[in-house]
Amino acid sequence: MITLKAKLHLYKNVRNTPFQSGYRPAFDFGKDNFTSGRILLEANKELFYPGETDTVEINFLFPEFLGEINNGEKVFFYEGSHRVGEIEIISLEI
Repeated sequence: MITLKAKLHLYKNVRNTPFQSGYRPAFDFGKDNFTSGRILLEANKELFYPGETDTVEINFLFPEFLGEINNGEKVFFYEGSHRVGEIEIISLEI
């Protein structure tokens, strides 16, 4: 498993409801490398609201779908075909 710490921004104009820890959107790591990741909120946070930006942890089960990733890289995430937000990678743990 790979764990990323990232700054996440949830788009307000696309998603209307908040999500809680355990949300699993599809992340686009380029070159048709889409994979789901489990977003975990900080301990004192119950919901993540549209329009909000905050630090989260994201777990991925299959590192082969991530390709080469670097700190500072931006990655978009989706619900179906709708881009609902983006992350900026802060750190990576393998």
